[in-house]
Amino acid sequence: MTDRELFSEISFRIRKYRQRDDAHVAAILFTSVIPFLVLITLSYFLYDLSKWYSVLISIPAIFFYVRMFAVLHDCAHGTFFRDRTFNNLLGHFIGLFFYTPFLMWQDGHHKHHVNSGNLDKRNENPDVWLMTEKEFAATPAPTKMAYRLFRSPYVYLTIVPLALFLLLFRVPSKWFSSKINCNIIILNVVIVAAWFLAYHTIGLEKFIWMQWPVCVPGFAVGAFMFYLQHQFEGSYYSHDEDFVFEIASLKGSSFYRFPGLLNWMTGNVAYHHVHHLNPGIPMYNLVAAHEEIIKLYPVQALTLREGLRSFRLKLWDEEHQKMVPFS
Repeated sequence: MTDRELFSEISFRIRKYRQRDDAHVAAILFTSVIPFLVLITLSYFLYDLSKWYSVLISIPAIFFYVRMFAVLHDCAHGTFFRDRTFNNLLGHFIGLFFYTPFLMWQDGHHKHHVNSGNLDKRNENPDVWLMTEKEFAATPAPTKMAYRLFRSPYVYLTIVPLALFLLLFRVPSKWFSSKINCNIIILNVVIVAAWFLAYHTIGLEKFIWMQWPVCVPGFAVGAFMFYLQHQFEGSYYSHDEDFVFEIASLKGSSFYRFPGLLNWMTGNVAYHHVHHLNPGIPMYNLVAAHEEIIKLYPVQALTLREGLRSFRLKLWDEEHQKMVPFS
């Protein structure tokens, strides 16, 4: 069997897992959005006793908050509800809690799927900033410093997600469609209105204390998961003329053996190779689709410890086809 025939057979076998299940959808809503809203409401009342109670209640809220982003992600792919309109409405609603314009995020994520692993399409792929060894050696000193700072986990997990969600997502661009820019502007108006209303009712201090203990670690977890998805030693990157989508999906997108709670919290994002090969498969079918794939293709399994160690990997070595640290 040729590679083309193999990939065609794998794609055919997992196509059946695109099927939606209303029972699963309801269960996910009742274990993500609803408990999060309950805990945030509880935080509102506990703050009057002590603002530190708000911090305490935020610990379980973080788990549901991250799970909500997994729902947002499935909505962006149209894989949550059967009805596209319901997917979009829920995506816009959840986007409010992440300061994220749903249409902008959906558009950028689609571009990521199309171009992930293609070295010549990095400008069209909103992924983690990546340079090859040769590019880094030839780049000016200020850019090298910026790259080193960006790839530092202390910066990447703190400043980068806050700047992304709170600042960059506020800015319309000529590169976006008018519809996306309209979405950005409307969300900005809603955010300003929410803060204005909070200022004149519950007070900004209370409003902030209800958010930051959840948002800051939640953004960090999201950035961490996004990093793990393609930044590992045996990943796959290729120039346009040699690029193979299926290899970029099955080899260049990670499969992690996460603890059960982490899998639940992140909506099975550890099975990222399945998701890239077929983005139409909802989160609750990714495990079954993975079991189908490994009957035909040996997918590399990584551990959480290996994921943490991947932060030492900074550059793509084109000669040896692997991620490497700074020399």
